[in-house]
Amino acid sequence: MSFHNEIANVKNESKPNGIRYMSLKHAIGLHPVIGGFGETWNLLENKFGLKEGENNEASILVKCAEFIETDRAALQEVKDAHEKYIKCRVKLGLPKPKCNCE
Repeated sequence: MSFHNEIANVKNESKPNGIRYMSLKHAIGLHPVIGGFGETWNLLENKFGLKEGENNEASILVKCAEFIETDRAALQEVKDAHEKYIKCRVKLGLPKPKCNCE
């Protein structure tokens, strides 16, 4: 499944909590906010009280999903702005910037 489908499953109140929980795990796997899956999971545990392997409240799952969804959207905005910057430089006849920001 795609990131957006997994987030939609987490937010879908008609789905059982188990499916919502697994969809959150899949979404984190597709977009770990920091480092990798484990670091992101620890961040969500500390920030929202998410518990591994336990029955989490739906509101906690939704808060976690919204958090990683917001981070992914912000990252996409940065990538789009960087791409626009490069295109502008090329259009002006300037060299592409050399950076390791991706």
